Amino acid sequence: MRGTGAVPGGKKLHNVVKHKCSRPGSFECISVSVSGIVDSYLCRTGASNYYMTDLKEKRKLLAVGDLASTPGITYALRAEGWDVDECPNLLHAVARVCEAPPEAILLDGKRLRESETALEDLSSIAPEVTLIVLLRSPRRVTGADRRIILPADLTAIAQIIDEACETRRRRLLADKLDEENRDLKGKLVQREQHLGKLDEAVDRLAQSAMTPGQLYETILEVFSDLSGAERQSLMLLDNGGKKELKIVKARGLPARVVSETRQRLGQGIAGWVAQHGKPLFHKPPNVDSYGRSQPNSYRTEDFLSLPLKVGNRVLGVTNLTERRDASAFDKFETETLAVLAEYAALCIHHMKKLEDAEQLSLIDELTSLYNRRHFREALRREIDRVERTGWKMALAMIDIDHFKVYNDTHGHQAGDEVLKGIARILQENVRSTDIVCRYGGEEFAIILPETGHHAGLPRTKALQVVERLRKAICDFEFEGEESQPGQKVTISAGLAIYGEEASSADDLIAIADERLFKAKEAGRNRVCSNNMAP
Repeated sequence: MRGTGAVPGGKKLHNVVKHKCSRPGSFECISVSVSGIVDSYLCRTGASNYYMTDLKEKRKLLAVGDLASTPGITYALRAEGWDVDECPNLLHAVARVCEAPPEAILLDGKRLRESETALEDLSSIAPEVTLIVLLRSPRRVTGADRRIILPADLTAIAQIIDEACETRRRRLLADKLDEENRDLKGKLVQREQHLGKLDEAVDRLAQSAMTPGQLYETILEVFSDLSGAERQSLMLLDNGGKKELKIVKARGLPARVVSETRQRLGQGIAGWVAQHGKPLFHKPPNVDSYGRSQPNSYRTEDFLSLPLKVGNRVLGVTNLTERRDASAFDKFETETLAVLAEYAALCIHHMKKLEDAEQLSLIDELTSLYNRRHFREALRREIDRVERTGWKMALAMIDIDHFKVYNDTHGHQAGDEVLKGIARILQENVRSTDIVCRYGGEEFAIILPETGHHAGLPRTKALQVVERLRKAICDFEFEGEESQPGQKVTISAGLAIYGEEASSADDLIAIADERLFKAKEAGRNRVCSNNMAP
């Protein structure tokens, strides 16, 4: 709950700004109604990543008050990717937030004496803003998302702010999903005679796993149970920009039809529905029927094609026909199934957003390689595979030689171009099964699975791959490399074999790192694959 009080002089600051926006309700709990099962499910499965800000943008932070006593805070936050703006007091902060709300506000605790309602006022203006208070001594602050007691570790301050922002995003997402749930429930109320089956169908969607195959199969099941259709197809618009529909799941259709069917926007019933975002039932005289490749295989011309929409965006189409009782779809059934289609579209939309956000969190922004987090996960997965199959796996740790010299001579922007160039060369010269990651700074890691199981073979095969990479980088002409020792940009690498030399991920990394150091000691631009310097 936010604090209350008065500005010195008796005038309440929030009276000036309260018309800007209102604070959402309590975040302590989220109510789930009968028709809110989908939203509850999305919250439980971590769907907040869908509303994450673009990770490539600099996040805005407003520092309020005099931080001169701790000048390192501003520097540390900028180093962590924050675009820090500063203002002297709360009045200026309110004006600044009204113009363009930042993601977070870092407030000098001494400034709270200006107004006991300061945090409440700031919250009412921009409820999405995270409020962090810096204190010189421990005390309770009503309305702050987090408190930081100074002195504090600068890295810890950045981490605390990141965690507080993520918590607030999750809470705001819960409100947003709850609002969507209420809108959909309004439509359900109009169909009381269908609520029982519809609620059951929604519950099944809510309980389904958020993997594509399982979600698509559940969607077909709930539509089959609600409509009685024996033939169904779930078609989604191609993500490659071709603007055509492709069947991702079907029932009662030949495998060849499922694999070969493509429909452009405007083509056939499904294409018309996707283009216009409106349902069609019965065959219209000016639209070819869906499945024309086998027109005589259908007992009825009663097709129901429903758009899968999130807002005004059409994600795809679901097609239903061949009802078990051979009846036509009536208006109530069509409207009820259309509501279910909205739930299904919302599930698909959030599943895809979750996949995108998860993928983005595993990619290094500069080089587009996998990052250190994915490296750890992939290494653990490949070690498990070695334990099951007996095949060996190699790990190469790679470092750019004299990279600091290059950066000092040409600047960090030029250094970034070298990092991107080396990342591209590594990716283009490994096997399809190899996993290239940026380990940190100018260091890279490559997991080389399935290098063989006979004595000596894993090391030989892995050494061939890494030597090929070393030579490709040495042969490439980098801009400004003549300033480097040896007048070339080169790499050194250390190689270790899991199953022969290491029995854990940490041991494997340590051995590869030790050999990388030996390669550096031996003169650089070389690969060390055993305990002897090359």
